[in-house]
Amino acid sequence: MGVIIEDLEDHEGYAAHEGYAARRLPDGTLTGTWTRATREFDGYVAACGCGWHGDVDYLPTEYGEEFAIDQWRSEHAEPLLAGQAEQRQLELAQALRALGGIADFVDNPANLARIGRAADRVRELVGDLQRDLDRRARGREAGRER
Repeated sequence: MGVIIEDLEDHEGYAAHEGYAARRLPDGTLTGTWTRATREFDGYVAACGCGWHGDVDYLPTEYGEEFAIDQWRSEHAEPLLAGQAEQRQLELAQALRALGGIADFVDNPANLARIGRAADRVRELVGDLQRDLDRRARGREAGRER
């Protein structure tokens, strides 16, 4: 079973970034499946459902599996989350500018639907950015605990 981080999605909004510890088989291939044929393996490698994988082989132990997941999180998931947060900040600034530009046209009832959509998008982005900040704070706390 892999690790999915809330809000980590690809460009189409799908949760394509499921992290897991892939098994490095004796022939060098990586697999995320557990079968009779894959029970013998040389180590764990950080991997993601999007196709990304790390470049370090960890021991085929429980600790090796945990290290692989940690590598996925720190080298793949967290940078993607940071990029998403940056994109949300840009979108929020743009949506707020749009709302400011509409302020001169609130007396026209035809604009109310557009104003409402812009306000809804601002509310959504603010919620997303708050979750980003909360996640970063939890990550810093978890880092101090280690």
